[in-house]
Amino acid sequence: MKKREKRGKQARRQMKWGRWLGAAAACLSALALGPGHAQAASAGQKTIAILPPGMTSPFYVQIVQGARKIAQEYGYKVIVEAPPAESDFNTQVSMMENLVSEHVSAIAVCPMDDKAIGTAILQANKAHIPVFIFNGLASTGAGNVTEYIGYNQREAAHKLAQFTVQVLHGHGNIMILDGIPSYYNTERVGGYKEIIKNYPNIHIVEEQQADWLRSEGLSVTMQALQAHPNIQLVYGASDEMDIGAAIAASQMHKHIYTIGIDGNPVTLQDIQSGLVTATIGTFPYQMGETVVEQMHKYFMGQSIPKFLETPTVLVTKSNLQAYESGKLWTAPKASHEEVEM
Repeated sequence: MKKREKRGKQARRQMKWGRWLGAAAACLSALALGPGHAQAASAGQKTIAILPPGMTSPFYVQIVQGARKIAQEYGYKVIVEAPPAESDFNTQVSMMENLVSEHVSAIAVCPMDDKAIGTAILQANKAHIPVFIFNGLASTGAGNVTEYIGYNQREAAHKLAQFTVQVLHGHGNIMILDGIPSYYNTERVGGYKEIIKNYPNIHIVEEQQADWLRSEGLSVTMQALQAHPNIQLVYGASDEMDIGAAIAASQMHKHIYTIGIDGNPVTLQDIQSGLVTATIGTFPYQMGETVVEQMHKYFMGQSIPKFLETPTVLVTKSNLQAYESGKLWTAPKASHEEVEM
């Protein structure tokens, strides 16, 4: 119990801004090691691989940071590899296939294209390497995944839609920023619209794809605000797109609500400054910790659920400090598959 309390305190300290910059440097260093470094593990030491869809988002930097901390406690070697862009599905598949050939002990992957990764999962199955999917509860449909770890994307979007209704008092014009077409975008945008459609006086006047990128969020929002100056709120299906929208509005001297999903440290800073209105905090650092904890349980022969749901919380300036401190984190729970709708 004391050990878990110690980890909780460490996780809260890691949420501070200065430590985040150190995490980014650590991740970049790991990426530079190249594909042959798994062989450097000492005899008997387990090597676990973390494979995000990219490292352009602070969300994945936080996940890797949390995973590294717990892996260090257990004495595991960590490999981090990621494609240069989240749309580079083929490179992610190739990276995972290379990790399988290196005979790592376990692989945790967040596939942006859950169908494309299927061939690599099948190869891992043949090599008897357990595969963990993180940041998602949707089945890949191919091969055997040991465990899915992540939050319910659709329910998270429901929370932001309900917040939209609240701040607009049921009336207003909104814009949606889509990410790269995927399960993530389908659930986040679909879940948001699922609630909004029940309010006929709230109108979606613009919807544009911004590829999960801040730069794209900025440019398409600026164009949209010129075409629809009466937009009152922008919903970005990720924090980075949402931040881009907030910057665009600020540059145009427009006061609008900007909301997104992730709960990244940079987003929290922007909420504190008033640039961004709200986010769905998904606890990426703690999600990274959880991934390695579940791997460890598997290695120890303990029973683990097929689907493990991590928590989410709406974060505004009013509860920002509580989220940063880790007080709003609740234990993950056994759940079920999130079926794409």
